[in-house]
Amino acid sequence: MKDFASDKSAHNLPLQQHPNYAAMLTLLGREAREITLPHDGHALVQSRVFGPFGRVNMVSRGPTLKSTSDDNILDAIEYLREDNVQIINPAFPMDDLLRAAGYRQIMTPAHRAVLDLKQSDQERTAGMHGKWRNRFRSAERQNLTTKIQPFIVDNHRWLLAAEAEQQRQRGYRGWPVALTAAFAKANPSAAWLATAKSGRDTIAAMLFLAHRPAMSYHIGWISEVGRRLHAHNLLLVQAAKYFSERAFIELDLGLIETELTPGLARFKLGIGATIDPLGGTWLHLPGMRRITL
Repeated sequence: MKDFASDKSAHNLPLQQHPNYAAMLTLLGREAREITLPHDGHALVQSRVFGPFGRVNMVSRGPTLKSTSDDNILDAIEYLREDNVQIINPAFPMDDLLRAAGYRQIMTPAHRAVLDLKQSDQERTAGMHGKWRNRFRSAERQNLTTKIQPFIVDNHRWLLAAEAEQQRQRGYRGWPVALTAAFAKANPSAAWLATAKSGRDTIAAMLFLAHRPAMSYHIGWISEVGRRLHAHNLLLVQAAKYFSERAFIELDLGLIETELTPGLARFKLGIGATIDPLGGTWLHLPGMRRITL
């Protein structure tokens, strides 16, 4: 399998459509296959057994195509339907085309926050919200020691334990830590850890996953001291600079949940990220009829 983590010419594939993600699934023994679609398209299809529903084929954040004309997208979706892909979570809205191919929406679109890494450091700083920038400047004055390094599971298992505890305490469902560990093991050059220390104590951490030419924020942890010193503001700015200097073009900060986690949404948008709509979740079952555009 080609290692897109070091291939600067790769398409800007979402994490869930990238060969790094496929490598993780393969390491875990999960069924995943990459297929070529009409018009130079691509899709990573995952297959899982869901109880009474049996085997379900799904494409998450795909398909991806070089040409995004309506006719070409429709050809790709119909190809997936004929390949028995029952669920599609597209990376951007394509409602009419999915309906035309016989899919029906079962979940409305979410939105993600995206930071442009093609901008200069000065442009990104100018794009920060005022309070966010002030907190970042305050963190710069705290004499914190920061480091960005490859994430190695055996050396940094403490972060996985902290993430599992956060999920338990806060009642949210993120990636199981086994998936995060598998991603790092399957793609040694694609998981990056940013940490901040005050003296000898680690007070904040952020983990990022590469799917070149993009990077995704994955999980984070912060102590009460780190929160008071705004260490995550500092880490995120330094990580953006670090990845920008290594030719990554965007940083996916994840989903925006303004009602469930408004503070986290403000943090993601405060650095100057833009909001990008996804395409919702769509289902096709035998007997669903196509709609003529």
